[in-house]
Amino acid sequence: MVRRSMSFDNDSLEIDPFAPVLRGQDSVLKRCWYKKRPTILKIYNTDMQSYFNEIEGLCSLVIKIKSEFIVELIGVERCKEIRILFEYCDMGTFDQFIPSCSEAFRIKILKDVIKALKIIHNVNIIAGELQPSKIFITSVDITKTSNCKLSIYGRHKRLDLKKMTLSEIQRSLVYRAPEVLTNISLSRQSDVFSFGILMYETFSKQLPYTHDDGSFSVEDMMRITQEAALTRKPKLNGIIWETITQCCKYEPSERISLDKVNEALEEQERLATNYGEACGVQREIIDTDIFKIINKYLMVLQQWTDMENFNIIYNSSVDGLNGKLISSKMMEHKNLMVIIQTKEGHVFGSYYGGFINRIRDISFNVEDDSQKYHFAFSLINPHKTAPINVKKRKEYRVAFRFNGQTNEVISVPSFFFIFSDATSYISTSFNVAYEHVSEYGFDLFCEGQDYSSPYRVGFNLMTLYVIEWTPKC
Repeated sequence: MVRRSMSFDNDSLEIDPFAPVLRGQDSVLKRCWYKKRPTILKIYNTDMQSYFNEIEGLCSLVIKIKSEFIVELIGVERCKEIRILFEYCDMGTFDQFIPSCSEAFRIKILKDVIKALKIIHNVNIIAGELQPSKIFITSVDITKTSNCKLSIYGRHKRLDLKKMTLSEIQRSLVYRAPEVLTNISLSRQSDVFSFGILMYETFSKQLPYTHDDGSFSVEDMMRITQEAALTRKPKLNGIIWETITQCCKYEPSERISLDKVNEALEEQERLATNYGEACGVQREIIDTDIFKIINKYLMVLQQWTDMENFNIIYNSSVDGLNGKLISSKMMEHKNLMVIIQTKEGHVFGSYYGGFINRIRDISFNVEDDSQKYHFAFSLINPHKTAPINVKKRKEYRVAFRFNGQTNEVISVPSFFFIFSDATSYISTSFNVAYEHVSEYGFDLFCEGQDYSSPYRVGFNLMTLYVIEWTPKC
């Protein structure tokens, strides 16, 4: 049985009904609220009971760790199944950032992972496979002490050819040291090897043993039982490549120490490109322009909101156009700005500075009763005006609307409507509801594509963002 000190209070646990359930090889993940704190509940399959002693032993070590570099374990229990509760990091995992984040950000994440490894190694925990999907991003401001947290709540999985896809098997094999592939136990040195593979993928944006055409070489991969078969990619410069090869030596005793790896990263850091202002470092997950735009108009946005720093909590290019997800991410937050970017490059949106309570209803309005927290705005428009913000007239109070009974993602009545199939509209009643001061009316915001309805005008949505603003650090 689980020790009482490791258990959690089930009465304080609330499953989020709007969040998608993620299914892994041996468990499911459910997003929850625990004492009003966002969390993840990992529920192992019933056929995993034989591994519970192994899992409990790991948790008994991890629960003592309180570090900004490790995903916090809140509790573990065994009832009908094995359940582990840990903190939720809503910015996503490193694999979503690798395709195009700045070099400075890549280096900072790797240095944070080294700190996490040192912490767990000190209590005799081995990470196993240091895949980017186990690294949770917590901030894009590289001036902060920590930008990510390492998750160590999964067991070292045996390859299951029935449950795993070919790409999952390939990825898992690549991140395992040669001695692990030959059934020798995990060690700190095997983590160093895995870290070398993480460095390879971080800087080359490819797995090792991947040809230029994207195909994967199984033959090259299997050669690591005899020799290090990594092939240098053009994006891997001298310092980085030499460090990777030192990490991935065939003999564990010949591998470089984590301290030496950190020194190499610090040397490369002095040469790295670093973009960004305020508390936002430019990252290019899907679209590179949004951070440039926010930083270009940062002083204007700071003046409008009376806030200092920003953080993207929702990106439709990553999260999809999902009304339930966007509402769940916005609830229990405040100072939220919805930013819409069109395919023509126009940028506009809506801001609400009040607190959005958690509501169980699938459809609800967020109302600005005081008439002081909400405004609409345009940053870039077809008429090339200066940035402008306008407030609603006092008889119109709805700042945001969520309608879970339809495929509507989010709307601001009398302003804009966005649907899950990317169909999007500007309301022609904008001039009535808002104290508008320009000569363009509802045509201010973007190039209209469909004027067939007298009530709304269609536009070409590219990306929908939700930005959370915070006061000065």
